[in-house]
Amino acid sequence: MLSNWSTREVAWFSGLVLVLIICLIYRTNRLTLQRAVPASRGLGPTLCLSGLFLLIWGTKLNLIHDFGSDIPFWDQWGLEAPLISSVLKGTLHPSELFDPASEHRPLIMRLLDIMLLKLNGQWDPIVQMFVSSILYSLVLTGLCLVIWRLAGRKNLPLFCLAIGIIGVRHFSWETVLWGSTVGFILLPAFSFIAIVLLLYSKPFSADWHLGLAATLLGQFSIGSGFLAPFAVACVMVFNRISGTLKSKESRFAVFVLVAAAILEFLMTSVSPGAILKKFDPIGTLKVFGNIAAWPALWWGLAPLFWFPFFLLIRRQLRTGRSSDLTQFLLAVGTWALLEAASMAWYRGGSAVRYKDIHAAGLLVNLIIVFYLSAGRGLLADDRYRRAILAGSFALVLLTAMSVFHFNEMGIIVERHRLSEIEEVNTARYILTGDPSSLINQPPMHIPYTSSDGLIPLLEDPVVRNVFPAGIRAPLRLDPAEGPGFSAGGIPPELPALPHRKVLGSWRRNKGISNCEYLSGPISTSYSRLVFDIAGGAPGASLEILPSEGRAIPVYAGGRSSRWKQVAVKAPRVPFRLHARDRSEHGWIAFSWPRELAGGGYYVRQICSANLAIAAFGLVILIAGLTAIRSQRLETDK
Repeated sequence: MLSNWSTREVAWFSGLVLVLIICLIYRTNRLTLQRAVPASRGLGPTLCLSGLFLLIWGTKLNLIHDFGSDIPFWDQWGLEAPLISSVLKGTLHPSELFDPASEHRPLIMRLLDIMLLKLNGQWDPIVQMFVSSILYSLVLTGLCLVIWRLAGRKNLPLFCLAIGIIGVRHFSWETVLWGSTVGFILLPAFSFIAIVLLLYSKPFSADWHLGLAATLLGQFSIGSGFLAPFAVACVMVFNRISGTLKSKESRFAVFVLVAAAILEFLMTSVSPGAILKKFDPIGTLKVFGNIAAWPALWWGLAPLFWFPFFLLIRRQLRTGRSSDLTQFLLAVGTWALLEAASMAWYRGGSAVRYKDIHAAGLLVNLIIVFYLSAGRGLLADDRYRRAILAGSFALVLLTAMSVFHFNEMGIIVERHRLSEIEEVNTARYILTGDPSSLINQPPMHIPYTSSDGLIPLLEDPVVRNVFPAGIRAPLRLDPAEGPGFSAGGIPPELPALPHRKVLGSWRRNKGISNCEYLSGPISTSYSRLVFDIAGGAPGASLEILPSEGRAIPVYAGGRSSRWKQVAVKAPRVPFRLHARDRSEHGWIAFSWPRELAGGGYYVRQICSANLAIAAFGLVILIAGLTAIRSQRLETDK
């Protein structure tokens, strides 16, 4: 019988899973290298792939910086808060890591959340979003690398532009802005790895079994991970029909893949009876068409969108020939269609977080168009050059629209507005303990499905101790007032902060010329302190006085008539907070400090550099495209 686990045991288990993932990536890299032609000289490909990663990553950091919230949202409370409580108490049973959540068993997400908590020391959705943005960018860049190698190291500029245009847009914003949706990024990653390992390795070899392991990791990311082995089985059957696969081992391999898909499906919490009960032939077909036709979202266009895919199938049936690239495209296209069918059947529709899976179908059909056009000689040098120029222009335009939020989707803006309301209501409850802050609130004004479910989670002292800075209880300041400083001492035109404890020096008739406040001793184990601060004028200041060392100023960037959030380094020794206002007509106001972990602070600093990262990536990518174009011209001569 297994004993309960703490973060230490989870760390060891996470390390084993990480080793498996590294092995999967290494073998996938080796297999694609073996099937690729020798690399040509020059930095063009390196610049293209590096630029593609930085460009996509920069746009996702921009999304986090402008619309991210450090308040856990919706499923995070039900999934992560009890998990955090158990693991920090050392009472986590290993089976809880595999427990169902809706139709999913998000083992990988749970392991990642616990490890981020251990490394950062604080439950911080911004850190989770940051990691998701890295994974998102790596998956798309890795997909581009695989496709380029399987294509014989040709047409990298076209692949980079197609994937870049999809990657910089925010159509799947939930996968980045929700800390608990990393599985929707990992599912395509593990599915693509599984497709490569299962398609290009000998059945029942070590690499082939690693491919099965990749499908299992996909299943432990999102509940539809079982569709990857089924997609490969479909392609293998098609290959036998078309005469491109004659190995006797493939027959038993198809049987094993279908059996693996069935076993992985049985891991979900979905009963076959529930699926059959939901089946509506006409409605399901229309929803399937709408998903397959993404981004048009009208089922009537699905045949047009998928015409290249079926044209490729017809071509293989007619010629009996195939290539590494076409095999991969057929498998990924089949997988995307199966995902669309499963969403239409079980969920009756799609959601924002599924759009990355829909994008795989769009990408497959675009690449097939390029592939078939090149095979017919339709991508001559002039047309190729014009396609690259047009794609580069479109990429620059769409990147600018994304980072400057031109015509930004209203749902993102509205979700950010609601997250600010959720922060106020939740932090006010933490501060005052008043249930009216959460009870009978309008929909989406609290960060969970109901106040009855949220309040017990907020009252757990273990979880409270690691709350993110936005809602955690502030460090207490004693005494609460000083000469000239009072609770809520702010001008009437400045919005009050009902979820913060605020001290200020503003008075309607300023009778004290030398206002001063000095707190009692404070200590913290966190590396940063966060203040809400407003006002400021010559003679008005706020600083931290450590018991040892120099004073640390809390600088708000000059005089301000609105609230600003400032994070400063916290002393390792006990300290006092010292505020002074010697100005004649000025004032200063500040909130009681809240604690922020160092990892969260540095993540926010990197997010603030999002425009520089995106611009640098775009410049590197264009430089790589230019280098490859110049090399192609020299080769043609």
